Amino acid sequence: MINDPSAAAIAYGLDKGYDNKTLVFDLGGGTFDVTVLLFEEGVFEVLSTSGDSHLGGEDFDQHVTDHFVEVIKKKHGRDISGDSRAMRRLRRECERAKRTLSNQHQASVEIEALFDGVDFSEPLTRAQFEKLNEDLFLKAMAQLQKAMADAGLDKREIDHIILAGGSTRIPKVQQLVKNYFDGKEPHRGIHPDEAMAFGAAAHGSYLAGHDRYSLWSEPAIGIETDGGKMTPLIPRNPTLPTKKTHVLTTFWDKRSTVTIKVFQGDRSETQHCTLLGQLDLSDIPTARLIRFSRRTCDAVVRFDQFL
Repeated sequence: MINDPSAAAIAYGLDKGYDNKTLVFDLGGGTFDVTVLLFEEGVFEVLSTSGDSHLGGEDFDQHVTDHFVEVIKKKHGRDISGDSRAMRRLRRECERAKRTLSNQHQASVEIEALFDGVDFSEPLTRAQFEKLNEDLFLKAMAQLQKAMADAGLDKREIDHIILAGGSTRIPKVQQLVKNYFDGKEPHRGIHPDEAMAFGAAAHGSYLAGHDRYSLWSEPAIGIETDGGKMTPLIPRNPTLPTKKTHVLTTFWDKRSTVTIKVFQGDRSETQHCTLLGQLDLSDIPTARLIRFSRRTCDAVVRFDQFL
């Protein structure tokens, strides 16, 4: 048996290497938990846990649905709250809009013949969504603060932050957690609603005597080369852990330093991929004329980590 927070930590390879303190912020569809873990001498220990069994993605959906019920009352003079079919359709569209707002700043809630043959169409901005759900964000952060207080830790003592559960895709949730930890970035690279299953599978594979896993399902990881091109180093779906080596050639002669930008994505141009970070290489032997310098770049992935 393995608990959910430990599984999430294993998914990100935090059971390998040095001792650490990890916070798992798990906001799912119907429940919410914050857990502080201590990994020491090869064992995970739960230092504290806090949460709300009635806080999750469904509550965000309900707030948005209630908002549009009021909009319909004002615009059409009709209360659809007693119409189960109309409410079911409206709620489904509100959930879709919520998901859209995780990647865009505006969505539309559009339903044909929602009631009495009337078509319904209204915009929903990310700012509106955040305002409608302000109380839920405050509740979530209160539980985070409680978990930290119960663990007796200062936020600067947390080495790793993991966002788990589909509702942590909400940009405001990510922003609030990052701001609480003074800009410290949570781990990324595994879908938040899959992290715990990922870690449990990895742990099961380890117990079965295997030390390599074919669990990665994220886009390729690569670097930007001349002209903004995406040059993949780690392909999609490799067996983990994995290491790839790529020979780099400077585009200009007599260059002693170079910045390597690391991206994730399956598109051919980096402008359509996600920037993960950048590496500054120095002390490169300069080359003259057209005999450009060469350097090797090693990419190592241990679950989400690029080294």
